Amino acid sequence: MTDESHSELEKVLRALENKKYRWRTIQGIAEEECMSAERVECVIHANKEKIVRSSLKSEKGETLYTTRRHYKQNASVCERIVASFKNRIA
Repeated sequence: MTDESHSELEKVLRALENKKYRWRTIQGIAEEECMSAERVECVIHANKEKIVRSSLKSEKGETLYTTRRHYKQNASVCERIVASFKNRIA
């Protein structure tokens, strides 16, 4: 991993773990971290072991993401059980 891609990953993870939000859109991350939406999407897809995708969409129909750690910290026990059945969380 190059220094630039490591820095981009840190930015995306920081935005995903922003305590103001449970789930984030690619556009929201891009705006917060001054990155292109395309670059954010690449970082997310290259780091699927750290990032999870919600089975639900935003009000605008956008895909939602968070980190596995942020999800585990903020999801209720019931939500985690349902998610495990849906195979969203490892």
